[in-house]
Amino acid sequence: MWWESCEKIHCGFWINLGQSIKSRSALTLIRLDNNRATQSTLTLPTQWGIILTAFLALFIRLAGSYLWGIICFAIHQSNASSEPQDDTYHQIQVALRNTDTEASLGWKLFRSEQRSEELKDPTKFDTFSGLVVMARYGYRRSAGYARSCYAQTSDNSSNACEIHTQPTLLYNISLSEPCPFDEKVCNGTAMTADMDGLRSDTDLGINTLPESAVTLRQTWTCVPVDAQPYATQWGDSDELHMNISTDGRWNEGVPRSEKRMCYKVGTDETEQTPFLFCLTSNALKYGDSSYDIKSSTSFVKYNGSYAPIFNPIPELDIQDADVTLIGLVSRITYPEAIQDPWFTATNHSNGTNNAYSANGWTATHPRSFLGCRQRYQLCTADRSYCSPYTGVYGIPRDDKDLENLNPTQRAVFQLMWKIIWFTQLNFQLIFIGRENLIANDYLWDGGTQFGLSAALPPNHWQSEVSNFFNVSLAALQRAPPAFAQPPAFDVGNPNTADQDKNANILRYIVEPQDAEMRRLCDRIKMRSKAHTSFTVLGLFLLIGIGLLIMLVNAILPQLAAYWQRRTGLGAYKRLEWVESGAFQLQRMAAEGRGIGPWQGKDDDMPTLGGGRGEVFTLAGMSLRARVEMLDLGRTRGMQVGAGMAGIMLCEVARRWRWVC
Repeated sequence: MWWESCEKIHCGFWINLGQSIKSRSALTLIRLDNNRATQSTLTLPTQWGIILTAFLALFIRLAGSYLWGIICFAIHQSNASSEPQDDTYHQIQVALRNTDTEASLGWKLFRSEQRSEELKDPTKFDTFSGLVVMARYGYRRSAGYARSCYAQTSDNSSNACEIHTQPTLLYNISLSEPCPFDEKVCNGTAMTADMDGLRSDTDLGINTLPESAVTLRQTWTCVPVDAQPYATQWGDSDELHMNISTDGRWNEGVPRSEKRMCYKVGTDETEQTPFLFCLTSNALKYGDSSYDIKSSTSFVKYNGSYAPIFNPIPELDIQDADVTLIGLVSRITYPEAIQDPWFTATNHSNGTNNAYSANGWTATHPRSFLGCRQRYQLCTADRSYCSPYTGVYGIPRDDKDLENLNPTQRAVFQLMWKIIWFTQLNFQLIFIGRENLIANDYLWDGGTQFGLSAALPPNHWQSEVSNFFNVSLAALQRAPPAFAQPPAFDVGNPNTADQDKNANILRYIVEPQDAEMRRLCDRIKMRSKAHTSFTVLGLFLLIGIGLLIMLVNAILPQLAAYWQRRTGLGAYKRLEWVESGAFQLQRMAAEGRGIGPWQGKDDDMPTLGGGRGEVFTLAGMSLRARVEMLDLGRTRGMQVGAGMAGIMLCEVARRWRWVC
């Protein structure tokens, strides 16, 4: 069916509230109500869009032909003169008078004919599984979009990048920033990715009035961190004096006798242990992937229990920002020493840790670290209200905190907070951390067999941070459409008779309770290859101007004739226009052959005085003679040769009373 694609995408008329008028002076004849005249939009399935586009193309061509008729009439009347002129003049005037189009031909035939005739579920694990799968799916799609559209080598003009309101979101990068932490823990200069001024309406497609939009600033500053001074020695739990068997949640189920190394970079809030980012010797040597990532975040004003958070040491503590510490484990052999401070590999290896026993260089430390400071700020479009420039949980988001905002602003503000909460670095690292590393592109294989990689550039960590930020922006773009239309996942058995065990994730999506937030569900814009949108104002202007041109073309000669008759001016111009018409020229040709009398010699369409039914022919004598000659030859069975041609021609001529 042609309208199947309208089940998820609204088809029909809607108001593009985020669109602004470029030139108000050009629309002075239109009374504008909140710019509705320029914001009305028509969205159709692609098939109907093609039909409408074809109709508009034909309509434009039709209107253009009528416009050409108006131009020809104006030129003809301006050139018309009662003075004797040469043959070129008269040929030009006849051409101007009789420049017909398909439309005018149909109109003339019509006139000639008229003259003659007239979510709640007890299976909590399946529910949670569906939510995790949905989140991971979203991040994987965002990572693919970031690689295709944000990377320096990508072409963001391709069709793959034309699915959101904007193909990409712009931001600035600085590669020589001061250390955001204590200088003694930073391993080099920091880099900052700063996106300022992102609008909820024009950039993310939340369709509200411009004054109800909310802007976002997102800033990440990252730097390699030297955490080796805070590392323990290799030892078992007793040797390290660890009193929690789970080792700060990083090595659950590991025997206490197994050797391990931990990093005392803070305390784990949930376990109250200073041993973080622990790594056992067996995990380091026999891990199931080439790279492994563990992360933990310190949030500003966080009071929940759903994130791997930690209280950093004073050297890493920032009071007005979220801090994420990312620990990297590398089990790769490189062909040369790697000087990148995060992927550092300066230990020479004899090939015991790769499939080909190739000599090379391995990681300098069991785990190397990258620290990132994250700040966010939400403001109203007119900046009458701005949240603190701080971590995600430090942004006020309750109704009582936003009581000075109008209901739509408040709903957009809260939705924007949910979006940045979901797209934070912490979740990205949890769901797609190691698989999203750019370093995977340098591996010889998928990272499970060879254990070998090409060399990495000395500033490779900056590429990883840029990719983290790009994925975050791609997730920002993806979040509003997912809010309006969440992806569906069947994480249970769809064939089971017990529907409680058929955990389709959409069953557990709870609609917003706030009326304004529910309205936002129907106000999300995105691009669709299956649909075509038209500006309603443009459609009406196009059709209106075209109809006006047709009307002017139809009545202009009559208006000019009326004015000429009333004023007595331009009588010859009118006469020449009438007598240069094709039907008047036909009348003159008929009168030259003695056919008449004719009525309506001053009109566009003359008629025979004898009325309908009188027949005549305008064919020339020589052509008629040839026709009769062939007819006689067929009826008498004569074989006409060169010598008989003259006899037959004379016989035909006598029949028509011509002299032979």
